[in-house]
Amino acid sequence: MMHMLNTFAIRSAVINLGKCYLMSLFQRGQQYINLGKCYLMSLFQRGQQYINLGKCYLMSVFERGQQYINLGKCYLMSVFQRGQQYINLGKCYLMSVFQRGQQYINLGKCYLMSLFQRGQQYINLGKCYLMSVFQRGQQYINLGKCYLMSVFQRGQQYINLGKCYLMSVFKRGQQYINLGKCYLMSVFKRGQQYINLGKCYLMSVFQRGQQYINLGKCYLMSVFQRGQQYINLGKCYLMSLFQRGQQYKK
Repeated sequence: MMHMLNTFAIRSAVINLGKCYLMSLFQRGQQYINLGKCYLMSLFQRGQQYINLGKCYLMSVFERGQQYINLGKCYLMSVFQRGQQYINLGKCYLMSVFQRGQQYINLGKCYLMSLFQRGQQYINLGKCYLMSVFQRGQQYINLGKCYLMSVFQRGQQYINLGKCYLMSVFKRGQQYINLGKCYLMSVFKRGQQYINLGKCYLMSVFQRGQQYINLGKCYLMSVFQRGQQYINLGKCYLMSLFQRGQQYKK
């Protein structure tokens, strides 16, 4: 009986010892679980901080990239306005030169008209002189006829003299008319040369203005391409920073 009590006491002690050991292990496991939870929570908070840091960094980089894009757009707009100013300057220069050429053409026309009027005056002067001489010759003929009535032979001489004088005067008047026509033709050719000179000058100035316009367009295109390159560079920089922030988030 005593042996059974001792055995039961020992077994109870072993069971209690096992329960205590199991309880201590359970408590230690609970501590490890709590420690793991705390560590996991700290890691989660640290990861959340890294994610927030990456988001902030990404937002700052995005704003910087947006600033670069806006800077490129502003630069492109200023260059476009400068190119437009060069084009307008070329147009104004071309218009002024065109007006100057038009003035030269009008000056040549006025000069030609004045010379034509002067030549017409010479022609009219020759006609008037011829008419006066013809009348004078007619007077001599009439005088010869009257004198022929008195003295036929002497009158015949006066008639022949009047005819010769009239023929010489007619030839001289014809020479004056031909001289006026030649002078008028030379003046017309000179005026035509001035008109052609004004047209050539206007064409050369028009081509120079066209060159200035093409130069402004080429400059504007090069600046536009440079601004596009700055915009693409800002986009690439922003994309790389976005990918880097995505890596930090992971």
